[in-house]
Amino acid sequence: KHKQEARLNSDTKSSNFFITVLNKAFPSDGRVFPKKRIVIPLGLIVGFMTGCSLGFVKEYFENTFKRPSDVEVYAQIPVLFSIPFKEDLQRMEES
Repeated sequence: KHKQEARLNSDTKSSNFFITVLNKAFPSDGRVFPKKRIVIPLGLIVGFMTGCSLGFVKEYFENTFKRPSDVEVYAQIPVLFSIPFKEDLQRMEES
């Protein structure tokens, strides 16, 4: 293993590396990133748009029946039995 490392080191010394400095380094005045004035409003806007899009897609592609009457109207199948929700039972008892 050491012989292989020595061979690699000797190969790199014989080859030519070209290094150019594009700009000199300088100390920054403050934080470069993240800029709160840009990131927070952008995150809110993107989050709102993503939430609305996902909500629309979920509602658009949902193909379940909500009420027994929906089954009769859209599927044209008679409903033999349905289990009412707790809220529906309370409404029935009140009326």
